[in-house]
Amino acid sequence: MRLYQTTRHALLTAALPLAVLAAVPTLGVVGCESMMSNKNPEMVSLKVTPKEATIRRGEIVTIDIDSTNALNKNVDVEWESTGGEFTQEKANMAQIKFDEAGEYTVTAKTTVDGKPQPAQLVRVNVMK
Repeated sequence: MRLYQTTRHALLTAALPLAVLAAVPTLGVVGCESMMSNKNPEMVSLKVTPKEATIRRGEIVTIDIDSTNALNKNVDVEWESTGGEFTQEKANMAQIKFDEAGEYTVTAKTTVDGKPQPAQLVRVNVMK
């Protein structure tokens, strides 16, 4: 039996500053791309980092979602996990604590101005 946890958050990206977001020490630092570097200003790009993580039981993994060219767009994020417990959830990040060893998938389902975007998946391997 798999337990799915789901959370939905709305993000008004006009209020979201581009910044460097830090993950847990074993995962490193996440950088945001500059909005000026994208050639197509109408195209919204969403990226989840890390794509894969290995942690020990009882540790927390931080997953960030970055948006490029989403200024003045309504980005809606719904977080799901096949295990673990969400300890913090926001529109641009989620933290999940895993107490049981195993392989899990965290999914960020997003819409931009009501239009569904491809789901972003993160694989989490929890060691004993």
